[in-house]
Amino acid sequence: MKRMIRVLALAAWLSPLLAYSADEVKLIRANSSIGSKYGFTWQNTGFDVKVKDLGYEKSVSIRYRDADGSWRDSALSFSRKAEEGREIWTGNIGRYRSQDGQPLSPIDLEYAIRYTVNGTDYWDNNQGANYRMAANAGENLYGVEVYNNAYYPVNNYFYGNLLGGTVVLRNIAPHKEVQVHYSIDNWQTVKVAQAQYSQWYWMGQYAHVDNPSPTGFEIWSYYLDVGSANQVEYAIKYKVDGQTYWDNNFGRNYRTTLLRPS
Repeated sequence: MKRMIRVLALAAWLSPLLAYSADEVKLIRANSSIGSKYGFTWQNTGFDVKVKDLGYEKSVSIRYRDADGSWRDSALSFSRKAEEGREIWTGNIGRYRSQDGQPLSPIDLEYAIRYTVNGTDYWDNNQGANYRMAANAGENLYGVEVYNNAYYPVNNYFYGNLLGGTVVLRNIAPHKEVQVHYSIDNWQTVKVAQAQYSQWYWMGQYAHVDNPSPTGFEIWSYYLDVGSANQVEYAIKYKVDGQTYWDNNFGRNYRTTLLRPS
């Protein structure tokens, strides 16, 4: 609790009002991995945050403790609409090089989410404990059991007529089934692709993370046969331990425009 008090003390001069969040802001997904090539090492990160749309002018950021103990902010960007007047914001912590151009060493992360709108700061600070994530923790989910961790609204990268993607899920039980239900004709017909699990997973550029991750999350991969279509719509189904969980982009389904070489 003392650490979070220090976070808020640093934030106080930035905004006249501070508020803990009930449901105004919530972390959905976070990942961190260590990449290396040609003797250089760096840290890849990613965050998905859901906020309630309380006004046009708003900002969402990650407040994290840097290696020197100071607190820094890294801005997130609007990604897409979600359910019931909410939005998804995404981004990363850009810890690659110092001001003098030297590579920065990876760090274990301590952080909170800050949402500023209408002159008020709302915080998701993991109920006062802050969020913590090892430098090579891989994927982590918060409040959901399955999530599309590689969504692109526009995609021009194909294997023939196959569109690839990945899903992150909570490892609830050993026996499970992961499917992608999709359509290329506005749901006049529906196809089902089976996602596959592999013990080894490479995340981002030259970064290896054990699968499942140290915190118990798995990555599954899939390919959608999209033929010559220029758009695909899909949702993810996860069956485990007698339960079924869906990631349908918070009730809106995922939609990807497919760009092909001219």
